[in-house]
Amino acid sequence: MSLLRDIQEAITNPSFRLADILRKAKVLAFRLDHQEFKYWVNRELNGYESNDNMPEYRILREVESYGYFVGVAGNQADHIPIPSLSLPKEYRELMRTIYILQGVESIESLVQQSGNNLTLSIPWTPDNVAVLQPKVLTHMECISAWRKVGVISYVAVLDTVKNRILDFVLEIESKFPNAGDIQYGDKPIPKQDIQQIFNSFILHSSITSENAPINISSQLESIMIENRTNKFQARDINGVINLGTISGNVTNSINQLRESNTSNSEQLADLLLQLKSCIESEHELNPEDKEEALEQVNALAEAGQNPQDGAMKKAAKTAFRVLKGIKDELPPTVALIEGLNQLIPAVEKFFSFFHHT
Repeated sequence: MSLLRDIQEAITNPSFRLADILRKAKVLAFRLDHQEFKYWVNRELNGYESNDNMPEYRILREVESYGYFVGVAGNQADHIPIPSLSLPKEYRELMRTIYILQGVESIESLVQQSGNNLTLSIPWTPDNVAVLQPKVLTHMECISAWRKVGVISYVAVLDTVKNRILDFVLEIESKFPNAGDIQYGDKPIPKQDIQQIFNSFILHSSITSENAPINISSQLESIMIENRTNKFQARDINGVINLGTISGNVTNSINQLRESNTSNSEQLADLLLQLKSCIESEHELNPEDKEEALEQVNALAEAGQNPQDGAMKKAAKTAFRVLKGIKDELPPTVALIEGLNQLIPAVEKFFSFFHHT
């Protein structure tokens, strides 16, 4: 049985754990030599280190909180809903959002342990209780609080991962029937075709072979060099930003970097891919700021293809300056800051190496 059919059989067999299915998918990712698929499979298996690069299906929104309150003369009130308006404004969205960081094996175990319970209680940390102190009941103080989430939300994450893997392998098989039999090192499928299938069926970015973005690298280069105040254009006729198109453009540039012959291009491409994911998953960034930040990632991907060129050096320096400026303007509670603090210096080291060789 080919690897593609093996994965299909495992997904449709309820006795198979999702973690085992993902390990089969990991083998496929290495045989296809597709970095983004490897990255996605590893994160689903091992969990996400932070919410910076979190896919949307792992984000639970509008989560409700409840609390236990005590007052004078021994008055008590338990399981009282905590309205978000009772919290400081800067914490409201944070407390109503849950990021499911665990790997699929932990999620499967959590669902199994829930038994007949339809909901899970996720406690607030003592620090959150002490800092936020929701004002809900007059003359009563919140002693403990928790968020309630339906078990079905965790089941939905598992189902989404299964469905996306199944859609991916079915599409690969329909276009390249022998892809499941390839050996390591063979590359029977053009990378751009794998990328389009990955975008459509794993990322659900609506970028398909029929509407794949046009490569505008040369246009971007002239814009970046001649007038850095301009934004590369990915808007509709009404001027509305199309972040999906921008994301596709940046992915193309990163893939071109990966295939270039420059030193350490693979490692740099992996870092830029992580940086791109961090930016796209940050909901505190408005579309204009995301467009600006992704433009800088695109500039770095292009500069990495020809790092000794004077114009590309200037473009890279400008990109770092703009990204740091965006970071400095973010509220301190925004998760993206941590990701930028880690990734920007790591990318800068690569360009520093280029400039001294």
